[in-house]
Amino acid sequence: MSRPERDLDRLFVKLQVFRHEGLWVYDMTSDDAPLPGRIFQFREREGWSQLRPALAEDQLEDRWVWLELSVHSDLHAVGFMARISAALTAAGVPCNVVAALNHDHLFVPEALCERAMVTLSALRTEG
Repeated sequence: MSRPERDLDRLFVKLQVFRHEGLWVYDMTSDDAPLPGRIFQFREREGWSQLRPALAEDQLEDRWVWLELSVHSDLHAVGFMARISAALTAAGVPCNVVAALNHDHLFVPEALCERAMVTLSALRTEG
């Protein structure tokens, strides 16, 4: 396993974006019972937020693409997500972030996925 990276310059040299298969929807349940296929859940005051596979009946504007930033970012890397968020903001792409231990995961609207991928690819720098 690689060591987590804190240095912003090195993070953006190593930055790769991996698009996971499928489309995803945010959902809420009153208990912690996992929704079928869920990949994430988090307890909020209102209940359990969960990310589950999209179904045919889900609204098109509520479908999200899962992008993984395939660089082992340290949880203490100051400014990494801020730079990514600023670039996506400038491109008009909403983004929801799930920070995990090894990677950051972005959920962007299906309709804006290509724009997000181009924007994120432009952030990669030469070392």
